[in-house]
Amino acid sequence: MHIIPCGFPNISNSCYMNSALQCLLSINPLYTYIKNKQFKKYVSNKRTSVNYALYKVLKNKHKYTKIIFYLQHLKFIIGENNKIFSNNNQQDSQEFLNVLLCDIMNELKYKPIIKNIFNNIQTTIVKCDECNTTVEKYDDFNILSLAIPENVHSTTLNECINMYLCLTKLDGNNMYECEVCNKKTSATLKYDIHKISNVLIIHLKRFNQNLSKNNTLCTFPINNFVVCDKQFELTGVIYHRGSLFGGHYTASCKGMFNNNWYNYDDNVACQIDTNNIVNSQAYVLVYQCL
Repeated sequence: MHIIPCGFPNISNSCYMNSALQCLLSINPLYTYIKNKQFKKYVSNKRTSVNYALYKVLKNKHKYTKIIFYLQHLKFIIGENNKIFSNNNQQDSQEFLNVLLCDIMNELKYKPIIKNIFNNIQTTIVKCDECNTTVEKYDDFNILSLAIPENVHSTTLNECINMYLCLTKLDGNNMYECEVCNKKTSATLKYDIHKISNVLIIHLKRFNQNLSKNNTLCTFPINNFVVCDKQFELTGVIYHRGSLFGGHYTASCKGMFNNNWYNYDDNVACQIDTNNIVNSQAYVLVYQCL
């Protein structure tokens, strides 16, 4: 089956949305779920449904005059519940992607049909240094955010994951509020990945609290990426070039019906070599389980 790659027109600083949509619709099980309207029996109002709006975007992707309307409609629905996306300002593509995923799942009340695609669970373990009490908490997440080391020429995705998993000391101005000791104490904090679903979306935290951007090259695998004994392959990347105060988002995605990779710069789509996928502008990575 041959599908012609097609970009999305920019509707007033919407490159952040366009890039997120390209990566989202490159996820095989989600593409099938949307295309076949498997959400239909759970949706009571088509006009306000984010799932139905996403279906109309997918259905009309190659129809230029119609796609503008349906992109605006999808953005309007998301902006109704998330006011930051209700204007025409540039926004963060990763934040938009996370909000869109939450809206999709909330509308379906986390039915198994969608939960099996995106249901990831993180464990947070805190141990008090004074009473040795350990508190363990489990939280769902759609996107795994990873810090990138500062002041290095390059790093790897596995190194960023190891940083995320290592023990952190809570002390000084960042002490732990221990309920057993009934006071602030020093403690150790550790994150762990308890469960990974069939899709793993990784956010490389390039923007810091000083409002500057970390452009360190983080190399990442395209194939044979193993997490929690599951093997993944890369299917999409969101790139950001520029700074926090002005920039542009693009995306590269793997074709679902062939092994070709395509770059999407708003409405411009073209085939690219896999050697161009990994670079220092990579911001969000989308992996699918094999």
